[in-house]
Amino acid sequence: MTLSKKPLPKQESATNGPDLPSTYRETRKDSAPARDREQDQMIEMAKECDREGRLQDALGWYRKAQSLGHRPWVADRIKEIERRMEEETAYKKLRQALLRLPAAQAAEECREFLKRYGDSPFADAVRTELDGLVARLEEERRRPDTRPKEVSKQTIEDEVTSLLSQLALNLPDATRASLSQQFLLARTRCPAKGELVGFAWLLTSRTEKAWGLSVDRVRAASREFTGSLELNAEKLIVLRAMDGQKIQLEKTPGNCWKVTIGTKTAGEMSDVTVEKDVATASATALSGNFSRLPPSSWMKAKPAQHLEETGKLAGALKTAAVSASTAVVLIRVLAASHALAALVPEPEAAKAHLKGLGFAEVKAGRWELTSENTLLTLGKILLSRQERTREEILKIVSVYRDDKDFRLRYAAMAVRLWGPLDKKEDVQDILKSIESASKAVRSDAEAAHVNALLDAARAFMPCSNCKGVGDLPCPKCKGKGRLIASCNPCNGHGFRFQPGPGNVVCGDCGGRGTWRENCDQCCQGRVDCPACETPFALPQLRQICSNKSCPMCSGSGEVGVSLVIACPRCLGLGVLIIPEGAPKAVLP
Repeated sequence: MTLSKKPLPKQESATNGPDLPSTYRETRKDSAPARDREQDQMIEMAKECDREGRLQDALGWYRKAQSLGHRPWVADRIKEIERRMEEETAYKKLRQALLRLPAAQAAEECREFLKRYGDSPFADAVRTELDGLVARLEEERRRPDTRPKEVSKQTIEDEVTSLLSQLALNLPDATRASLSQQFLLARTRCPAKGELVGFAWLLTSRTEKAWGLSVDRVRAASREFTGSLELNAEKLIVLRAMDGQKIQLEKTPGNCWKVTIGTKTAGEMSDVTVEKDVATASATALSGNFSRLPPSSWMKAKPAQHLEETGKLAGALKTAAVSASTAVVLIRVLAASHALAALVPEPEAAKAHLKGLGFAEVKAGRWELTSENTLLTLGKILLSRQERTREEILKIVSVYRDDKDFRLRYAAMAVRLWGPLDKKEDVQDILKSIESASKAVRSDAEAAHVNALLDAARAFMPCSNCKGVGDLPCPKCKGKGRLIASCNPCNGHGFRFQPGPGNVVCGDCGGRGTWRENCDQCCQGRVDCPACETPFALPQLRQICSNKSCPMCSGSGEVGVSLVIACPRCLGLGVLIIPEGAPKAVLP
């Protein structure tokens, strides 16, 4: 059979898998043997990716091999890998569902998975999980039910009111953690005002400092600094400012305090006082709401009272001190929760307040913050792990990398971290994204997290001295490898003096007066770079950072039932990024 010599159609690397190395493109011919060799190389790359568990890359290589034709079994391998990827995706979704579903629904989900993917490698683990759920359901069925068969609406409101009466600022950590779990369970028990209970869960899920409701303050008559106090000794005070800078105050013999910000001296202060856990403007706004309409009265408050509090909290959101803080989301959620509590009796007024707060009803009973649509979209891009081209990723990053909102900068940074990483410029671009996020941090905890990512990424930056090559041109021979030296026999004259008239041309240098010799300071004109030990090598993402599912949103990137916002812990990404070498430096 004679193979056709018709040129093969050009393949788009963005849709068919990884780009081929340049050697493949340069040596590719239209002849059948060359095409077969190229196809064999693609298949070997696909098998290697398959062995390493990189199914998406393996699929791309197999698709490229399939485009060269005449090997039908490649299509079977593509179908097999697509099936394995589908099974893996379904298993991950099942694991997330098991974390939040009741035992009966979880067991049904396991049965559906086994019905569809009974032959997958994950089937045994799902069967084990199903056996445990069935045993638990059987145990619950046999256990006598001591709860009343029916709980009245009034009883539920009384229980929730009892919980809300304990809500306050500056709670002890143990009390706050216990209340958070109870609010999480109670927020679905009273649908009419469940979002107010959801706010209570949101408030107690993090500390006041993590929310930006309290700060430490060092002040004098002329100036003050706010942040997180690291050391408060008799002669030394160390404060981590909100932008992450280290501020050090050292007492001098003259009873003054020498101020150092970072590495620069910033004058002196006298009569210094240190205040811990000072309430911020956001905390003042919350306290005002709690005093005007205490949480214990939320369940029985009238619609007019809820709408009045919505208006006052909306006014607080317009102040610069509140709008620039990390706690702005708390104020906004509380205001919207009060509006939702009045939605049924006063629909027009409540909807007007919700729209004024920036919420939109995307479907019946679900309100989303329109300003966070982009944030949630970026989070879904990261969670979906969709195969995107370099151009698409770089376009997304370039649009949001310099946004004024830290959350969008951080999301763009995360998308870039999980983007292409196959040349030196990618490492530099990743570092640029992290540096951009570091310039918009809103708290010392965010600064510590982003700075830890910076340190991890900088460790793999190409050497600025040699640009990652590992060697430099020899300074003695200017990279030529040979030197022009003066001829010793004729002392550089080009001729030798002889007795009698005339001179004789030097036979060693041919009359030039110089000769060439190898440079004794280098090897072929190159010397080792003194600033780096080894040439640059591309890092893998796990050498810079790793990630884990966000415990606050269970990996979904959003929180809330009727009132949906981007998760304030992971900033809508669904995962917490863990810098390499600093596992505790995560977002608070």
